[in-house]
Amino acid sequence: MLGAQTDGRKQEEACTTMSDKYKNKETLCQCVDWSGEDGTDFIDHLLQNYEFDHLLLDYSTLDKDSEIRLCQIGHCSKCGGQICIGTEIHACELLDDTLPRIYAEASKRWRWHHEDEAFDDVFIQLFRGRDQQVAKLWLDLVRAKAAAMKSGEVNAYADEQ
Repeated sequence: MLGAQTDGRKQEEACTTMSDKYKNKETLCQCVDWSGEDGTDFIDHLLQNYEFDHLLLDYSTLDKDSEIRLCQIGHCSKCGGQICIGTEIHACELLDDTLPRIYAEASKRWRWHHEDEAFDDVFIQLFRGRDQQVAKLWLDLVRAKAAAMKSGEVNAYADEQ
């Protein structure tokens, strides 16, 4: 969802609900009518004036059926107001299924603006408290499995020679 707009798309959520910092409509970009039916005005405005700042993950728990919102927070280069482009991520029954969804969506959004920068530390920092440790352990496990598979592929190839 963009700004404080609500147009019925289930996957996108208004990020102004994320935290007190983003609830104040006066801090949002006022250059265009975000609630307009014709999205061409705000799409054009985003393409020309959106400057990415950071990602924000809003959640109370990572348990199944909980609300998890990922927001790409930025600002307008014309007025300086905040612009948020967000999406809702549906938590799965298993955390091992939820974390890859969060990683994939956050990584896609991050890499759009930071092609050459590492994302793993950013991913871990999206979480709070103990969840950061869980995210780091999950990421370490994923990296270890990938390294083991790559090593196994190299060894299998060497065996064929």
